[in-house]
Amino acid sequence: MENETAYVGASSPQRPREVASRAARAASRGWRWLTLKTVGGNLRLLLAVVLVPVLVVQVVLYYNRYVERRSETFANNLEVARAVGTTFSAYVADIQRQEDVALQVIEQLPDVTGEQTTALLANQAAQYAAVRNLSVADTIGRIVAASSQQAVGLDISDRSYFREIANGAERSLSDLFVGRASGKPTLAIARRWNAADGSLRGVIFALIEPDNLGEELDVRRAGRGSLAIFDRQGLVVYRYPEVSLNMEQRQPTDSQSLIARALSGQEAMGVYTSSVDGGRRMGSYAPVDSIGWVVGAGILESDVVSPVIQDLTRESLSLLAAALLGLVVASAVARRLTVPLAQLAEHAAAVGSGHYDKRLIGAGPVELRTLAEAFNRMSDELRLREQERDGYLHAISHDLRGPLTVVQGQAQLLRHYAAKGQLERHLDSGTDAILTSSQRMRVMIQDLIDSARVQSGQLEVEPQAVAPGEFVAALRQRLANTPGAARVVVSPLPPLPLVALDQDRFERVLLNLVWNALKYSPEDTPVTLAVAQAGPEVVFSVSDRGSGIGADELPHLFERFYRSPNAREHSEGLGLGLYIAKALVEAHDGRIWVDSRTGQGTTFFVALPAVT
Repeated sequence: MENETAYVGASSPQRPREVASRAARAASRGWRWLTLKTVGGNLRLLLAVVLVPVLVVQVVLYYNRYVERRSETFANNLEVARAVGTTFSAYVADIQRQEDVALQVIEQLPDVTGEQTTALLANQAAQYAAVRNLSVADTIGRIVAASSQQAVGLDISDRSYFREIANGAERSLSDLFVGRASGKPTLAIARRWNAADGSLRGVIFALIEPDNLGEELDVRRAGRGSLAIFDRQGLVVYRYPEVSLNMEQRQPTDSQSLIARALSGQEAMGVYTSSVDGGRRMGSYAPVDSIGWVVGAGILESDVVSPVIQDLTRESLSLLAAALLGLVVASAVARRLTVPLAQLAEHAAAVGSGHYDKRLIGAGPVELRTLAEAFNRMSDELRLREQERDGYLHAISHDLRGPLTVVQGQAQLLRHYAAKGQLERHLDSGTDAILTSSQRMRVMIQDLIDSARVQSGQLEVEPQAVAPGEFVAALRQRLANTPGAARVVVSPLPPLPLVALDQDRFERVLLNLVWNALKYSPEDTPVTLAVAQAGPEVVFSVSDRGSGIGADELPHLFERFYRSPNAREHSEGLGLGLYIAKALVEAHDGRIWVDSRTGQGTTFFVALPAVT
């Protein structure tokens, strides 16, 4: 128990730090999920780049559809208002024609106030559902005959429609007023009755119950559409859907500006809040020019907007579902990519530390498995390269140590002979050996420098137009006093086109080939240097009659640090001569190749483009 207590006491101070560290790592992972530094973050960004424009386009399309629906709705409302206005105007004209017919009959009756007139008026009024009473008044405004006997004797001299006719009008359509007999909102359609001399004989008029106009006009609207007829004062004469309205309620407070504009003779459209049901309506108002009234048609804005919003919501939800699915898929794909990439990074770190034997197991997509295989091959190649490097370093150090040992040994001998007074006798041979060995070291070092330049892409040439024959002849002349030069034979030089070459660099190429030919061929055999034209190229060749190069060695001759078994056995060197020669030839836009047959000799060819 004491040990347990001590353990808990010792570990408890670290626990808050561990919790904080875990929280920090979790927060870091959370932020990495949103950053563009990870594959997952880039996939999510790509998803957003695809989906956000789609969403914006959807919103723009639906906004345009909404605007189009609004325009169509206003236009449809306006067509309905025009049609109802035309129908109502025709209804008024039809009432007035029936009044004309009734007057023609009454004029033929012996007694205007008799039963025949009453029966005639009653029969005419019965033809219209909205006509409450059809009456005839005398010149002073007293009703003398009516389809309803209760109206006989009433005075209408103060009514606007009577005064208009008394003042000379032929016809009159009144604005809305309260009927004396019924106490309800009423309107009148009146006709002048003239005597034979043209003077006023009386007035015939029909009292209309506006709430019954729906049957006369056969008004129908789909859904929650509405319709209203307004008189010259802007009062609601008739409304569909039909509701019972008193005179105060017939004064609209919601669309007065639109009604006023229509009463001035202009069609008007707009959105208003209905005082009847409280809904926002899209209304269109058309003037009825023949009677000076207005007809308005409206529909709830929600009926226009809702379908668009529903479609937008449905497609947005579908798009959101697709986005969520894409997010899940992106996360899964990111994980399928990042796990192998993390393993690849771990493996790269191991290879960087020199653990070349560790193998990477391919996982994830084909590309990552291919990358894993390539990485494993790279690891193997690095291991081989490192082994080759160690071998190269060993060979370089060995080859450089040889001439350096000679220099050091000869210097020590010269010092020894100088101490004995014998320096003069050994001076020439000692200095010759030192010069020869230092020259060999200089060539090796220059080869290493040029090899490094080739590897870094810094090997440069400065070509000039040169006659190939003159160049080869001059090269042979410079070889005159060198060992083995007597074996070098130059073939007859035909007239050749000029070639562009850097004389110092290209001379090094040919000298390397000539020295190799002298080195690896019998001393009693010639080395032939030739130049010929082959199409658009000038081809230099160096041939020997040596033992030849094996077919298995030919593909490796121009590789860096490669030395054939025969070369390693008979001479010093770094295996860079042909590698550098190839690089110099290619720097001249040329090509180099070899043709060798075992026991018959070897020929190296260098082709340069002719100057045109």
